[in-house]
Amino acid sequence: MQRKWLNLISLLVLCSLVLSLPGMAAAKDAPPPTNPVHPGPKPSSPTEDGIKKPFTAAANKPVNPAAVTLGASGLSFRYLNDFGVNSEPYLVDGLHLNYPGGVFVDGSNNLFVTETVGARVLKYNVAGANTLSLGHAGIPWAHDDFLGDARNVTVNPANGHIWVTINPALKEFDAAGNLIQMLPAVNPWETGTDNGHFMYPHGLAFGPGGYLYVVDFSNHRIQIFDVTGATPLYVATIGTTGIAQTDNSGFNYPVRVAFDSLNRMYVVDGLNNRVQRCTSISPWNSWSCTTFFGETGVPGNDLTHLENWAASVDVDAFDNIFIADGGNNRVLKCDTLAVCALFAGTPGVAGIDNSHFAGVEDVAMDSFGNVYVSDPPNFRVQKFNSAGVYQSTYGVTGVPYLTDTTRIYSPTGVAVATDGSVYVTESGGNRLLKMNAAGVRQWSVGEPGVYGYDNAHFGWLSGSPAIDTLGRVYVPDDGNDRVQIYNSNSSYYATLGTGYGQGNYEFGCLGNIAISPVNGDIYVVDRCNQRVQVYTTLLVYKATIGVTGVIGSDN
Repeated sequence: MQRKWLNLISLLVLCSLVLSLPGMAAAKDAPPPTNPVHPGPKPSSPTEDGIKKPFTAAANKPVNPAAVTLGASGLSFRYLNDFGVNSEPYLVDGLHLNYPGGVFVDGSNNLFVTETVGARVLKYNVAGANTLSLGHAGIPWAHDDFLGDARNVTVNPANGHIWVTINPALKEFDAAGNLIQMLPAVNPWETGTDNGHFMYPHGLAFGPGGYLYVVDFSNHRIQIFDVTGATPLYVATIGTTGIAQTDNSGFNYPVRVAFDSLNRMYVVDGLNNRVQRCTSISPWNSWSCTTFFGETGVPGNDLTHLENWAASVDVDAFDNIFIADGGNNRVLKCDTLAVCALFAGTPGVAGIDNSHFAGVEDVAMDSFGNVYVSDPPNFRVQKFNSAGVYQSTYGVTGVPYLTDTTRIYSPTGVAVATDGSVYVTESGGNRLLKMNAAGVRQWSVGEPGVYGYDNAHFGWLSGSPAIDTLGRVYVPDDGNDRVQIYNSNSSYYATLGTGYGQGNYEFGCLGNIAISPVNGDIYVVDRCNQRVQVYTTLLVYKATIGVTGVIGSDN
């Protein structure tokens, strides 16, 4: 009996010790899991799927290591410290814009801007002051009030509620910024082809009948909803769900929608290189379309054609139609007869000055005749008067946000050197960071949040780096299809790879990198090519593991 009691006491003590460990306490007290959405596709690839699996935001609290009782000799884990600041990828303000995509002006001339990468909607008053922010900067989830991959925004003139398209859902906020509802109401990260789901909704606008018109990009359709009640009611579909069309009965990746004073609807029909004008009569559930501007399937940069992926259209109070021709880095101004003139930008010429754009995505007008043009790669919205003369800039040209030596934006890879130095790659921040063993920043390579192609920038960091015996760090620069190599003091050493492809020195979708501890061979995961490439320490191709471009389930 005495032995049984001793065994029971020992068991209780053991249980208390186990539950006192940080991971156990967090698991016990953690909230239910939620589903975030990956930051989404690169800006140049709007059709990629980036859905992630559920994430549990456990409420871990720092634990004093000295207070944790370790078990018997062997491998044990305990919390030490954090690198980065929880839920703060960078310093947040209303002065910088992280890839601003959609713009909208309400009846009171407030400007609304959606940040596609920054995952926010910002509101500015007539004086240009930021008065409201929706979403969480740099945190692109889909649940609750997060705005993952925000695309466009509009305001319901009936009640002032703010509607936002994210990937792949709609969200409604009241005028104060409180979340009202989501569509779909459950699992807003799920795509679909039924009338309650979307495949990358882009543009949206309130139009005839007071209905909400939603451009469902990858479903090649426009969905119409009655949102006067507590729950959105499906009204009708324009186009054929899931089928790209080149005739006037449908669309090929439509992008945005707008209405003129005669209730005619204008739709940017992306891959058809055209703007469609559609007409209907009450009850506004049956529309017929004809080509207003452009030539179906024929790109161009003159005053009768659009380049691939023309981005937006809007109509002012005088029925002037403004077309954001993104592929040509210009804005056109047209009358109702489709007679058009260049309003801003230079066809096919990108730039960072106030006369050029790096990539026009959206356009909107206020009641004073001012025109607002989003220029995402330059991280700004440009304001012009009715004559096309530059007035001012929202955001800071070339600077998406400010950061410090503590915050880390979407870390995707980590490697530890023999001296305890820690190397981290940021997918959101486009940087390589080096910290000492205590987590103190030593240096960084890359400009925060800025894509680039030279040796001081990255295109998209998607995997873990590797460190060789000389302390050089190998970084998978997926956006540029190359491996960048730096010395331990941050100086550039060499580049492995010549670009996208299937050659021995080409890559497609770079993943992690590893260095052999035996002979220093470099192993590079080349995901989309279904292989692992092997190189010598002199960066000379050595072997391929797998069959290039061939998926297989054998050995």
